[in-house]
Amino acid sequence: MKSKNFTSFFSRQLLQAVMLSAIFSCLVLSVSAQTNTWVGPATGGDWSNGANWSSTAVPVATDSVFITSPNAVTISTAVGTIDKLTVQGSLSITSSGSLTISQAVKSTDILEIAGGVVTNAGSLSLTQSAAFSNPGLNFVNGTAANGTLTNTGTLSINTGFTGSTGACVNFNQTTGGTADFEMGTSGVTLTQASGKTIFNMTAGTAQIGGNVTIGSNSAAVNCRLIGVVGGSLTLLASANITAYVAYSSSNSSIAGASGTVTSLTNNGTLAIHLGTSGATASVFILQPSAGAISTTFTNTGTITIDGAISTGSVGIFAFQGGDAITTMTINNSGTITDTHTGTTVSVYSFSSTSIRLHTITNSGTMSFSKGMTLGCAATINNNSGGIVNMSASMTGATGTGAPGTIVNNNVGGTFNFDVATLTTTVTNTLSFKNYGKIIGRGAFLTGTFVPQSGGIIAPGNTNNTTGTAGTNAGVMVPTGQFTLNGTPMDFSNNTFVIKVNGTTAGTSYDQVLNGTASAALNLTGAVFNITVGGGYSPVTNDVVKPFSAASTATISGTLGSSTVPANWTLTTGASAISATYSVSTGVENLKSSSLISFVDGNIQFTANGNQPVEIFNAVGQRLVSKLSVNGLNSIQLSTRGLVIVKVGNFSQKIVL
Repeated sequence: MKSKNFTSFFSRQLLQAVMLSAIFSCLVLSVSAQTNTWVGPATGGDWSNGANWSSTAVPVATDSVFITSPNAVTISTAVGTIDKLTVQGSLSITSSGSLTISQAVKSTDILEIAGGVVTNAGSLSLTQSAAFSNPGLNFVNGTAANGTLTNTGTLSINTGFTGSTGACVNFNQTTGGTADFEMGTSGVTLTQASGKTIFNMTAGTAQIGGNVTIGSNSAAVNCRLIGVVGGSLTLLASANITAYVAYSSSNSSIAGASGTVTSLTNNGTLAIHLGTSGATASVFILQPSAGAISTTFTNTGTITIDGAISTGSVGIFAFQGGDAITTMTINNSGTITDTHTGTTVSVYSFSSTSIRLHTITNSGTMSFSKGMTLGCAATINNNSGGIVNMSASMTGATGTGAPGTIVNNNVGGTFNFDVATLTTTVTNTLSFKNYGKIIGRGAFLTGTFVPQSGGIIAPGNTNNTTGTAGTNAGVMVPTGQFTLNGTPMDFSNNTFVIKVNGTTAGTSYDQVLNGTASAALNLTGAVFNITVGGGYSPVTNDVVKPFSAASTATISGTLGSSTVPANWTLTTGASAISATYSVSTGVENLKSSSLISFVDGNIQFTANGNQPVEIFNAVGQRLVSKLSVNGLNSIQLSTRGLVIVKVGNFSQKIVL
């Protein structure tokens, strides 16, 4: 009896265990991502028809969904939520359709476009609901059928779950093709975890178009905006990206991995507003690892940078990385404007002390509020049409076995040292070679400025990008002084554009000053083009010195054909080029002439046409200045007393 009861009890316990196991298995299955593959028609397939799916049911929240090539699927209603989507074929979401991908089960890409096409005119939401390392939107394994996402509706990508490490959008075209992310004119929201990347380029070729605003003025994000660790990423001309960021260390890298060639090209509009707390790292860091072949940043569009950078940051653009010989390049033919505030003076920071080929080539416009710091083996080529506006110092450096920093302001290029109240200082570890034009004011330390034949030096004219003396736009300081120190200095065949508004050097007239006591200054063929303006009325014996040197310096050479206003004379002295104003009244060189007479209250004379006629009173004041007519001339004067009349080369005293 006892045996029978024991057996019965054991059987009941076993049955309960089996049932609990089955229930547990069901629960596990219910939270595991299930693969659901499209098996419907190749074209015109309706997502909402369960018969079109391998599970014979419309995908649900735990499903990992596949649309294989060449299948084309359409969503025209609200189809709910899935866990993951891979598109090798095509998916079209109409204006009435919506899809949510909320990933909480499988740690893989939320939306993976593997050579497929996604078109969204409705609503598409990608959300990471757990701390995963995978991207939100990932373009992978491209083929000849390029991976594309085109948005004209509402698109949200949120990888901001605490602890998540994947990029918001990633491009990994390892096997070819071009990934194309077209965001449309509005409706895109990108949210990323702190310290992570919004747009990340891993391999291959990719491009981004359309509009997006990341963060806000009151809520700057601590994210890397763009990361390039391999391949080539292009922001198309249609791209208009605005980012409110508060960068921390390394969160702004454009990085090149070891052994790779990386590039970032901006053809669109990129506006970066640095958070009020200040960034503590560069906005752009080109940072290849040791052994990287080359890293290139190219801008043909418009980049604006404002806000605050905190003390200790390395600048707007920084080139740094391993110690291998590496080519790192910035090419600008568009517009880059930096008006950031803060204590850092570094705009371009080449922080390495090893030999690298760092090059900036400019044929567009670059404007910097905080100066420029350049490391060893760095070269700037400001080419024809290029304008560089500087509002603070330029600094260079040398490294072990490496050449110093070189700036080539080439023919047709303009450097505008736009500082009305500051002193522009260019340090002696930098060689500034001027083949083009420099405008503004400031001081070049000894050995820094290297004039080249054909160069143009135009002190003052601050912000005057045309370089024409006296034609300034906006509120300008029209005159200024350049101090160019060095010995010797060869200014042969240079052109000096000088504006004279008075007789105070650097304040009311332009001056080039050489402060090196023993300087040997060659001005053979140099040309001084002088204009007078600003309401200034010179008087006889006014003197200005557009070029001046220390008293012990020596000037040599014969000037070229210069342009000076009437009554100004240009002379070369031992240590200065001077311009002197002098007007002759004619009183001291009288010549008698019977041609001039006083008849019936009028001064009369016969002359050829267009002869200069001047009449002065006894103290030398000019009463009349005109040109004669051909034949008899008659001039009536109300003045009485002694006058001196000059007609051409003839002059005569007459008592009226």
